[in-house]
Amino acid sequence: MSDRVDEELERRPEHEADGGSQLASAEPRERMTEEEQAREQRLRQIPDDPAGLLRAKIHRKYAEKRFAEQQRQIVQQGGVNPWW
Repeated sequence: MSDRVDEELERRPEHEADGGSQLASAEPRERMTEEEQAREQRLRQIPDDPAGLLRAKIHRKYAEKRFAEQQRQIVQQGGVNPWW
């Protein structure tokens, strides 16, 4: 197994083998402007709530379906649509 590891390390460029790729990804963070840093800070303050997003989507779809059903009933009854 150690032979395979050695072979893999030999195939990789030096900056990847010693973790240099991680440092390269950290450099752009240091070069961020104040505006970009402020934007990142504001984005980190937004709560991560996937359940809330799903709840809102279900509520919206239910409301759309209910509205469409009401519109269909109005048309079937030959009534005037109060929204149009």
